[in-house]
This record gives sequence, C-alpha cells and structure tokens, in this order.
Amino acid sequence: KQKMDASLSAETVQGILRHVELSFPGALPTNRMAKQAYSILEQYGYNNSGNTLVATALCCDELNRQLEGDICSKFGSVGAYNMGGLAGFCFGGVVGFGNMANHVPAGGNCLVVYGPHVGIDWDFQFGRVPRDESSSVSSECCGPAQMAYEYSLRVRKGERAPVERATDIIESQQTWVCQQVDAVSDRISAATNPQVELPYALYDAQSEILQRIVQKAGSEFVAGKTLAFLGGITINTPEGTPEYFLPKQFAILDASTGEMKHNLLDPLLAARPAVAVRRPRADK
Repeated sequence: KQKMDASLSAETVQGILRHVELSFPGALPTNRMAKQAYSILEQYGYNNSGNTLVATALCCDELNRQLEGDICSKFGSVGAYNMGGLAGFCFGGVVGFGNMANHVPAGGNCLVVYGPHVGIDWDFQFGRVPRDESSSVSSECCGPAQMAYEYSLRVRKGERAPVERATDIIESQQTWVCQQVDAVSDRISAATNPQVELPYALYDAQSEILQRIVQKAGSEFVAGKTLAFLGGITINTPEGTPEYFLPKQFAILDASTGEMKHNLLDPLLAARPAVAVRRPRADK
C-alpha cells in the first residue's frame, strides 16, 4: 500500500466518499451538517450569542474534535462540556449529565452531541484510518471498540474467560465497553461487514444509555431551558477529505422524561453533501 499521491488524489477521494455513502447512507460532511443543525435549532431559540451550551458524549480519540469543533463554532461555544469516554459511551453518567444541566445559561439551551465513530483508510477499509497525511500507515479506529469486539470473539471461541465486572479504575472504561459490545457481538458478526455494523450497534447501545440518563437526571433542567439531542455515527476519513457524520437522532426532548417533543431529523438529512474539498483537520 502506498501513500496517496497527487495523481491518484481525485479518484481516491471520490472512492472514499462513495464507500461512505454506500455504507452510511444519509451521512453528511460535518461542517455542512453543523450549519444545517444550527439553522434548524435557530428556529427554536438557539443562537451563537451565548445562550447555548454544547455538550458531547464522543470518544476520547482526537479525531472526534473535528465534529466537536464544527458544532461549537456554529453555536458560538468556546468548547464543549464533555461527558464521553472510550468508544463514545457517556461515562459522565447521571451525575455528569445533571452537573452539565446546571451549566446551561438561564433561560438558555443545550445541545447534546453523541455517538460512536469509525475510520476509513485509503484502501476503502472501514475500521482503520491514516492519522498523518505523510504516512501510509493506518491504525484502528475506533481502537477501544475494535478491542472490545476482538475480546468478545475470543470469549466465544473459549480463548479467554469473560471479565464479569470492573475491579480497577484504570481499566474500568474498557471493561464496560467490552461488556456492551459483547452483548451485541452476534449481531455484528452476522453482518456482511462487521466493521460497518460495529458503529451501528454501538450507536443503539449508547442511545439507550443516554435515554436512561435523561430519565434520571433530566429534572436538573429547570423551566425555560431547552434540551436537544444530535446523535449519530462519525466517519473519520484520511487527511484532506471531509469528515462525515450520519445523523440518527435530531430532536428537541422533554428534559424531564426524555420523550421527543420535536423530531428534526428529516430537515437535517435534507442538507445534501457538498462537493468534496480538501480540508485540513481542526487538530492541525
């Protein structure tokens, strides 16, 4: 495998985007998606003049800062309240969510952005991504999710014993990720491409967990504050190609119950992808 050169640039970039759109239909470039999300929420009182707190439950991986940065820049936030951990699970939990609710400006709004991520490399393989434009080497993406899936396969083959519960704080997050992935391992393995199914399965697990968190901690949102959820799958692409996000949930919720008040997904998905451009990541 060779590093992409200028002569292959256009063909390879289009190939990556084609594979993203085939495996994650409806995915949008993150900057375009963020712009459309802001335009929609603006109709419900969200603005970029200090009345909106952005909170995230995304993976620790630095590649996810592109999505976070695109959202924060559109909503005028200098940064996000981070509730996420390995693989994108909301390890902030009930306490983190409740604390976040008290950071929302009086009479203001909160946008929670959450979900797993997956990479794609120059060979159009999901589950890996080159992290440096000058290198031909790809690495796992999402690494903790991949490790958890490999763990579940080894358990099923009898190659190792299952870990029942976390016993040490320095390994606790990955232990929980392994348990969550193990619960959906059969679904992942049965898929045509397990590396594509893995983030879909993770999203469903994370969405259910966040629903439980809101049901327990949503009462911390006092009257006059609005809560919106934007959940989906981030697709990390090689340097020079646009990052993508597949929205799976976009809604304004009743903070006290977690029930949907306004389903905004269809107008968000209506933002068709722009022509691909070479765009550096935010961490460069």
